[in-house]
Amino acid sequence: MENFHKVHEKWLQKHCQGRKGEARRRLEEGYGVAERAFVEKVWWPAVGHLEQLIPEYEIRDYSDGQRFMDFAYVNGALRVCMEVDGFGPHWRDINRRQFADQWMRQNHLVLDGWRVLRFAYDDVLEKPRRCQQIIQQMLGMVVMAADAHGASSGESGEAEELNLLEREILRCLRSKREGQINAAFVKKEFKVSTASAYRALHKLKERHYLAPVKPGTQQVFAYILAKPD
Repeated sequence: MENFHKVHEKWLQKHCQGRKGEARRRLEEGYGVAERAFVEKVWWPAVGHLEQLIPEYEIRDYSDGQRFMDFAYVNGALRVCMEVDGFGPHWRDINRRQFADQWMRQNHLVLDGWRVLRFAYDDVLEKPRRCQQIIQQMLGMVVMAADAHGASSGESGEAEELNLLEREILRCLRSKREGQINAAFVKKEFKVSTASAYRALHKLKERHYLAPVKPGTQQVFAYILAKPD
């Protein structure tokens, strides 16, 4: 796997350089220990890359005010808001109006098509694997939906682009999380059916993204990348 600290530094610099004004100030001052811990201990081990993860994502709320969410994951039609909450002065000192406003904000995010995931900072530090599983289950739901849509659309496999499951399989291999991959791993990692796992691997092999670990054998048990990035 690539070195987290180098990837994280480049990722954060890219987002800082692409912003100005309040959005940049918020990222520079609002991205703190809790947010970094989430990326390092939860997102990175669960996903293996930082693509499409956006820190301090700016939105306009229901009263046309400026708001920031800790993280947004945006992948096509999927939009996920992720918040890391610490049990500290922010929550102890919040008044009744601010408390109500927090939940109304979340309600409007849901109505606008956002999925909302909240993580306690204590869980990020003490139970990171539990948090990783939530992220993986969320991505697995997306993969299953995309796979079901592709299966029902009747589109030609040769003409369509790689679907989300196929792209995630390649990212998993390219990130060096796994040296080789098989259907059992795909089924468990991405929460898909055995048939979907075999179909994705077969398609990637047919399109020369993957190669059998033991070429020439009648039954293929595992695959590796067929060509470098």
